[in-house]
Amino acid sequence: MMTYEEFKNALTTELNKILGANGNAYLGTDNIMGHPMETVTVTMISTSEKFSAGTGKLYALYSGGMSVAAVAALLLQSVRTVKDVPKIDPDSIVYCLVNANANREMLKRIPYIPFYDMAILFVSVTERADKKERSFLFISEQIMKDQHFTLEQLSNLAHKNTFRMFPTRAELLPLRMLRDAMFLEESTLEDFMAAAYAAYTSKGKPSMLHVSTPDYRFGVIAMLDTDFLEKVAADLNCDLYLLPSSNQEFLILPLPENDTVPPLQSIAREVVSTKDNTLLTEHVFCYKRKSHKLELMN
Repeated sequence: MMTYEEFKNALTTELNKILGANGNAYLGTDNIMGHPMETVTVTMISTSEKFSAGTGKLYALYSGGMSVAAVAALLLQSVRTVKDVPKIDPDSIVYCLVNANANREMLKRIPYIPFYDMAILFVSVTERADKKERSFLFISEQIMKDQHFTLEQLSNLAHKNTFRMFPTRAELLPLRMLRDAMFLEESTLEDFMAAAYAAYTSKGKPSMLHVSTPDYRFGVIAMLDTDFLEKVAADLNCDLYLLPSSNQEFLILPLPENDTVPPLQSIAREVVSTKDNTLLTEHVFCYKRKSHKLELMN
């Protein structure tokens, strides 16, 4: 029998083999009922739908006698087709932020708002009654037409719903790094030293913040939470340097007046990003306290 780690990799391989060019599967983590949970997420290219399930629960099925192929087939039965798409609940529509170049094909069928080198999409989020599983459906051009939404309506609904469902959270980067180092079994002494170095370099000045949301798949949408950015800028009485380090999170560096940008960009990318995370954007941004705007960093 495979170990849990072997099973996760085998399941992902099996799902991708079955999906072929029709979709893809990848591993991640989610925060369900306040507890971190490892998940596998399936994205269907034809319907632009995402579906996630806890890998622990799937491993229990495998341990009970189901083959990896059978577990994969059972999971894919949960992915709806276009004809099965229910009527979209307006209160379920939220923002999703993706790299535009990496999602060129999907953007041909999806209503979106250009945002620098990114695209703001719209997603319908549904949860099981026990909140142990969450599924996602991208609003396609066809769904928008069939259910009589306009782009303006989608944007207004997402603005109202997103940060109610996925509230922005921030923590000091050294504390985040220390927590990650303590939580991950593969952490090394260098990981703890990196957390200590981050704490040391922030002595005497505002520390870098790690910003995300409770669901890693929607972590970087916090960039669009202008109320949050405005509050942080007001509390620190300075502009904010935003570094989107992956598709799951970004960093904030406070920029006191007349201060120069600290040389921490490469360190931050190395600390937070992993080889499995592609960057959301090539840009670095600055939130201007006086203008209340997010601008490209020169």
